[in-house]
Amino acid sequence: LSSFELAFKKQQRDLIKDIVPYKENYTWTADLSTNNEIIIHWDNSYFGDNEKQLVLELSDRVELIDMRDVTQTTLSSGQHTVKFHYGTSAYIHEQVMEKTIRVGHVYPNPMSRKESVLSIPISLPEGENEVELSLQNIVGGKIELSASGKYNGGRQLLQWAADFNQLSAGLFLLRIKTYNPVIGVTTKFAKVILK
Repeated sequence: LSSFELAFKKQQRDLIKDIVPYKENYTWTADLSTNNEIIIHWDNSYFGDNEKQLVLELSDRVELIDMRDVTQTTLSSGQHTVKFHYGTSAYIHEQVMEKTIRVGHVYPNPMSRKESVLSIPISLPEGENEVELSLQNIVGGKIELSASGKYNGGRQLLQWAADFNQLSAGLFLLRIKTYNPVIGVTTKFAKVILK
């Protein structure tokens, strides 16, 4: 393989095309804007049998997409920064490691109170991070339910198992408070609907 080609197509027209000489590691970045939900798909049979990784990073998601494992993803309408990372595991890790805390879309949301696990995609900076989760009611901000733990840096999916059935139905704020020795305390919020 002496070069790598990346192209987006829409109705048989190239939107973006980038050809670069073969490199051990490389990242393509594109800004996309769409008024409708679109599907990005690729043929991963061309990737060959080697140790290199090809990972898709979308600005509105915490989760990374391993392009060797899947062949498509859906992009919601709006503005997106799309990054394709190609290379060794160490290179990919260096490119995608966050310097701050990012929280993805919490799910299921709305959530039945009979369900016992709330999934929270999160990206934490390197090192040990203390994470506190709490559900607060909207009216007075009173903490209704909480949990805490320590997590290593990286992109992961926190699974909060709790007895959500003890809460009344309604709109709650999920407070995600983190402490990292390098960046200090950070607090993020997400709305959660219990039904």
